[in-house]
Amino acid sequence: MLVEPKTVLFREGDYGDRMYILRSGHVRMLKRERQGLIPVADLGPGAMFGEMALLAQEAFGTTAITVDACELLVIDQQLLEKTYQELPDDLLQIAQRGLKLRKVLQAAIRKYMVCSALPGLLYVLASFVRSKKDVTYRVSEIADQLFALYGMPHTEFCMTLEGFLGLNLVSFEVDENEVEYLKPIKPAAIVQCYEYLLDRSSPKPREGVILPPLEIKALQCLISAAGPSPQTIGARVKISYVQYAEATQKYAPELVKNPKALANLSLAGVIQAVPNLQDNLTFGPQHSIVFSLQAISDLVELNELIPKITDGFYGLIH
Repeated sequence: MLVEPKTVLFREGDYGDRMYILRSGHVRMLKRERQGLIPVADLGPGAMFGEMALLAQEAFGTTAITVDACELLVIDQQLLEKTYQELPDDLLQIAQRGLKLRKVLQAAIRKYMVCSALPGLLYVLASFVRSKKDVTYRVSEIADQLFALYGMPHTEFCMTLEGFLGLNLVSFEVDENEVEYLKPIKPAAIVQCYEYLLDRSSPKPREGVILPPLEIKALQCLISAAGPSPQTIGARVKISYVQYAEATQKYAPELVKNPKALANLSLAGVIQAVPNLQDNLTFGPQHSIVFSLQAISDLVELNELIPKITDGFYGLIH
């Protein structure tokens, strides 16, 4: 195939349905960054490009533009499969192993880039939430902040943002002028997650932020027992231990055999027992439980988000 100079062969983000072998001429590869399209490679005769997008059936990661007149061999999925079928078995196995190894390496690099970008995006979003009264923020403004602070490329920003959308922390909006905005759905959770990661990186991280599963279930039972119109004492909620026990039997019967979960929450100051617990740290029908409904709701949400952010965040972008 003969191609004129300055022809766009494919754009970053287009579906990778073909690859090219450059027989003559030169092709420039570009990547979209904050300041526009940036050249990342110049290819000459004999170069092959677009192959990983075709083999992995993914989007092209760069834009390809001819520099001068070029002669190109174009290979699509059908031709690639036909070529594979004609390979001897031993060569086919070598090709498949090489492709698998390259995919694993690319996935590892991508995961590293996304997970490295996560704290930066959390910091910028938390800063916006704390300092602005606006409920939406320009995507371009956030991208500019990340580039200025961390040199974060546009690609990593987009991948990390995809994870935040998957966590339902933000929503994406476009106005009538096609300006893109982010709207924090859970602004308090964004700030809490950033503070948690900041605390984890300190020399003396706090204890008690991430709770054992049974204690989280105990908090969820307290929320259920409080109901939609709880009895309040100032900004705090008061329920009887009997209400809590009924909620555990309904929603988490395993707590009946593990009463220490509630006692641990009392010792940690998350809830207050009235009257105070005796030395055996046992709740009974004579007790009431006083707590901040907002505080324990935030704690439950934080404990649900943290594992996703620290361990499972990368999986959200697939």
